[in-house]
This record gives sequence, C-alpha cells and structure tokens, in this order.
Amino acid sequence: MEPFVFALATLSLADSISFMIVTPSLAFYITSLGGSQDFYGFVLAIYSFMSFCGKPILGRWSDASSFNAPYMASISLSVLGGVFYTIAPALADNRSALASVALGRILGGLGRANSALGFAYVVRACPTNQRTSITALLGGVQMVGMAIAPLFSAFLSGVKFSFLGVPFDNLNSVGLLLVAFNLASQVVVYLFLPDLPAVEDKGSDDEGDKESEWLTMFRCILTKPHIGVPFFTIFTFNFNFQFIETALAPASFDMFEWGPVEVSYVLGVMAVLLFVGMASVHKLSQSGVSDFKLLVFGLFGNTIGYLLLYMMWHRGVHYLAFISPVFLGAGSFPFLGAPNRSLFSEAVDLAPELSGFEGTMQALLSMSSSIGGF
Repeated sequence: MEPFVFALATLSLADSISFMIVTPSLAFYITSLGGSQDFYGFVLAIYSFMSFCGKPILGRWSDASSFNAPYMASISLSVLGGVFYTIAPALADNRSALASVALGRILGGLGRANSALGFAYVVRACPTNQRTSITALLGGVQMVGMAIAPLFSAFLSGVKFSFLGVPFDNLNSVGLLLVAFNLASQVVVYLFLPDLPAVEDKGSDDEGDKESEWLTMFRCILTKPHIGVPFFTIFTFNFNFQFIETALAPASFDMFEWGPVEVSYVLGVMAVLLFVGMASVHKLSQSGVSDFKLLVFGLFGNTIGYLLLYMMWHRGVHYLAFISPVFLGAGSFPFLGAPNRSLFSEAVDLAPELSGFEGTMQALLSMSSSIGGF
C-alpha cells in the first residue's frame, strides 16, 4: 500500500469514528448541561453548516499551497474543538458550558471540512484509472469506522474521574477521544502524507482575473454537462440515502412498532452492505471495469430498490419485504459515489480553464453532496 493511501485511510477512519462517537451522546450531554432540544438541533446544524462552509476554503488552499498546511490547520481546529467540548462541565454556569460545547462543534465542523481534501489528493496523486478504486477503498474504511465506533462508546461508559478541576464522565470524555484521534491524525499526515507540489498558477496576476476565478469555475459547472451533471447526481445520491435513513425509524414504527434496537440492526446491516459494496467497487475498478459500467449498475440497483420501496412500504407487509428495498438501495450506493467522482475528475482534467483548480472543484462537489444530506 502506498504511504499516501495509508495516511488518507487513517484520516478517514479517525474522521468517521470521531463523528460516530459524538452523535449518540450529544443530546444527553447537552441535556446534562441544562440545554434544550432546540439547542441540540442548533448544535447539530451548526456542525454540518461549518463543515459545508469550510470545504471551498480548504479546497482553494490546497490548490495554492498543496495539502500538508491545510490538513494541519484543519486538524488543529478539530483538536481545539475537542478541548472546548471536553471542558464544558468545568465552566462556571450552564450558559458558558453550552457555549463551549457549541464552539467545540463549530471548530470540529470546520476541521471536518478536510474530508474534501482527501478526494482532491487522490485526484492529484493518482492516474485516472486508479481513482475509483482508491476512493472506494477510503469509503470502505469509513464504513469500518462507523461499525467500530460503538466499541469506543462502550469503553467510556464507566468513566468517572476529575483532573485539573475538570470532571470527566462518559459524556464529556468523548472530547478526549476527539483530541487523541486528531492528534494521531496530525502525526500520520506529518509522517506518511507526501506534500505534493503546489499547482502552478497559470492565470494572470491581474486583480480582475483573480476575481474571475470563481466565475470561471461556476461557468464550467453550468455550461459543461460532464462537469455540471455530477453535481446534480451526487446531490441526488446523498439526498436519497439520507431520506431513506431518516424515514426508516418512523416508517418501521408505524408498520411494526419497531424501536431503536430493531432500527439499529437494520442500520448495522446497511453498514455491512456499504462496506461490501465499496470493496466490490475497489476490486472491479482494479480489474478494469469502467466507471460508466459501475455507475450504470448502481443506478439500476437504485431504481429497482426505490420502485420496490414504493410498492412495499405499506401496513400489513412482511418485515422482510419492508427491509429488502432498503438493503438493495444501500448496496447500490457504493457503485454511484466513487465512479461519479472519478468521471467528474476526468472532466475537470480535460477543461484547460480549470487547470490549477482541481482541489477547489472537488470541494465544491463535496458541498453539493453535503446539501443533499441537510
């Protein structure tokens, strides 16, 4: 395995674990500090929004100065966010404590924006025929992180101590893991991620030309179908996935009175199917199957899954008929994401006016995906 693949895989693993260990306990943490459900919703939203806003900044930075500097800066923000998340119970009043949690998640969201850098690095470091397999591999590692994150939550269940005036329990000690994972990520970036040469700026030094860089990128998105269509498709893929995931709990309760345990079983199987799908895409791409064929296969599976979902999601249906379309849809998603990004990166490579903006374009594509997840 190439050192940069190991580094990006480690970053992907740390990122997914960090996200998944916060999500289950955040509502309880905010409640323990005197926060409301509205404030909980605000903290969830601000994290995603700051990640969304940070992506084009880091993407443009990577184009201007390569990758190590934006990676180190963004991970440092995540470390600082973990510190604020951890120390909240030690602050004088509930308002300050809640503000510390919110600030921690704001900084964490800005740090998590570096997920766009991984795609940009793959585009810069890999030849066209390897991008899909590497992207699928990184996606599979993310699934592993999601699967093993509950083990860390279980490890923290009995935590109870005080250090330097800060009380630690199973809720705020999550912040310690955030700090530890992100510090480890910085070490991996420093040791294993080669800092690729900065992209040569082929544009003019004229200020008017500098101001038109963003207009050039958006013009290409709007006028070149091979660049613009992936923005729509990745939005659609992510929107559909989030929609099914969100609807699963209320729909299953309405039909079968399932609770969190049963839903978690279904989500667990979905994670396994996603991992198997990512591994399959990685293998098929390495064996020479084209991105177009992988994408068509994924679209076919998605279409059949949605059609069955429409037909099967009604009261009185057997539970196997209820979950089968969900599994079919989930299993097809890995065949959509990585090939879509690879086809997009090829189209960007072929556009001379976008030379030097590869990282920014990958960040903009990630923003489209994020909007689908809102």
